[in-house]
Formats: sequence, structure tokens, C-alpha cells
Amino acid sequence: MKTFIFRSESSNKTYQTLVQNDNSMSCDCKGWTLRCKNGVRTCKHVRLVQAGCAHMDPSFIGCTDSKTTSVARAISVDQPITTGAARKFNFED
Repeated sequence: MKTFIFRSESSNKTYQTLVQNDNSMSCDCKGWTLRCKNGVRTCKHVRLVQAGCAHMDPSFIGCTDSKTTSVARAISVDQPITTGAARKFNFED
């Protein structure tokens, strides 16, 4: 799993876009957590990572590999969303 870190353009927050080993993605920004179209979530951070140009965006801070960092593993972004807009996690031990 990889974690791409982006700086907010409107505040001092940072956002994490998680890429699972199966290439499913999630992000903890409001765009990803609040937007759901046809059962699929997306945001500009996920789109940047999918396009392979995250490193070119001015808000990009860096990328970490889960082999050295303990992070939450998100449920696949491809799963249909049927309830609330909260980001869902499975935590690794």
C-alpha cells in the first residue's frame, strides 16, 4: 500500500490518498468523503494519483510505502456505497 500526501489549498490541513495493493483508492478529504456518484467515490487527489501526475501538482507533499509506515487500510473504493458519507476503514494490527 502507498500513501500520497497532499496539502490543502484552503487551510493548513493535509490529506492522505491511500492506494491498496489491488490499486483501489480512497482519500480522507471532504471531496472524497462527501461525493458519491453512481455508488463510486472520487476526488481530485485520487484522480491525480490515477493519472500518474500527483507529483506535478503544487499541493503534493510526498508518498510513503506501508512497509515502513503503519496506516489504516481503506475498504475498496469500487464497492457500492449504500450508507452515510463517512470514510470506512479496516485497521491492520
